[in-house]
Amino acid sequence: MTDHGRRRQRRPALAILSAMLIAGLTLPAVAGFVAAAGPSDRANRDVVATFGPASSFGTAAVAPGTVGVKSSVGYQYGDGSTAVVGEILNLRTLRTRNVTVSVTYFRAAQGIEPGPVELGTASDIVLLAQTSRGGDGPFVVLFTPEIDPASDPPVPYAVLNYLIEVDGGAATTAVVGGALDIVEGPQVVVTDLRLRYYEGTITNPNAFSVSAPSAMLTVYDAAGNVLEVFDHDLLPDPIVPGESPPMLSGESRTYSIGVDTDLDATTARSTVLAEGDRTDQPTVYITSWANYFDDLPLETFRRDIIWLAEQRITGGCGNGKYCPLRDVRRDEMASFLARAIGLTEPAPNAFSDDNGNTHEANINRIAQAGITGGCGGTKYCPASKVKRDQMASFLARAVGLTGAAPNAFSDDNGNTHEGNINRIAQAGITGGCGGTKYCPSVNVTRGQMAAFLRRAFQE
Repeated sequence: MTDHGRRRQRRPALAILSAMLIAGLTLPAVAGFVAAAGPSDRANRDVVATFGPASSFGTAAVAPGTVGVKSSVGYQYGDGSTAVVGEILNLRTLRTRNVTVSVTYFRAAQGIEPGPVELGTASDIVLLAQTSRGGDGPFVVLFTPEIDPASDPPVPYAVLNYLIEVDGGAATTAVVGGALDIVEGPQVVVTDLRLRYYEGTITNPNAFSVSAPSAMLTVYDAAGNVLEVFDHDLLPDPIVPGESPPMLSGESRTYSIGVDTDLDATTARSTVLAEGDRTDQPTVYITSWANYFDDLPLETFRRDIIWLAEQRITGGCGNGKYCPLRDVRRDEMASFLARAIGLTEPAPNAFSDDNGNTHEANINRIAQAGITGGCGGTKYCPASKVKRDQMASFLARAVGLTGAAPNAFSDDNGNTHEGNINRIAQAGITGGCGGTKYCPSVNVTRGQMAAFLRRAFQE
């Protein structure tokens, strides 16, 4: 445990792309300073201004197909330095990276000045790897305003308000090239240093190496606001001074990031992001959010389950687990599909046997979308297990596979779902269960379902 973590600093700004989204909110600065308090002293901070998470994101509406401010809060410290922290939300159907967030700070007018006076602008680059299902990325913009020469003693101008500008970033339909695998370890508190260490191991499971790998820890309060972001370069052991070699295929590196306990006391949850670039293709960005589980298989379905978690299609089965060996129920299948497709609007009640079920809303959504007609009559049979033949029809309808497909397997002749089994085979979603067989009557496990969903929906 050697790294106390470094707060996210200003990075070189990218060229501002078209049509900036501007969101601003004016609130009076909280009066007064706390003597000798710096940015690292999180107990001594005053809120300057805030954006609440809402559909309009402050005062500027965010239309589908854009990126925008999800939430932000500004802090002013006793030494006059200011930090604005928050999250950017991706509402595109495409993956988005390198969104530049710029924050312009203003002080109150003095004397004959007509209105608030600009103090300066700082920026940060946000890396968004998720899709339009609501993927977000944190930002931290640090800034120290200029000194007020009229004050005695001289102190930085107090920030009155701030204006956030967000550019469109770069959108791509390409998969970002194989995520890095994160296994979070136990958290360790070192009382005499007043630090809590967040530790873990990051592995490169890809066939290529990754340049400049790093880990980024984001901590949130109970309301879901970003409190702070810490960067940590992933260096090999032993460390060679002045060198940062690429992370080779199959290589693992550890991280250990310390967060001061004043901040940690208000932390409700944390996430870890691993990032880097393909060494053989430097323009391809590699990333992975650590929304993983402690019961994943070492090899089979591990990457599929991780992908499912990254896409916010699953939150697991509870208590930090995914339950990969458990059979998938029909109600769970509804939620998997609704999240994968992005179905979020309310839908009319479709069946009589799912009232009060946790997945009822998603069952109604996939019924409205024509993905399911239930199990007969007005019933959906939510607790029944999903068999491989049924799964083929769920996926074929969800993906929109139609038309004839060549016969793929020898053990599904005459099966009601044979046409859809052939369609998902032709689409590369399944290769069967061995030889020329599909095993249509076998139940689907949650691990297998992750693989089916990844093949069906991965961009």
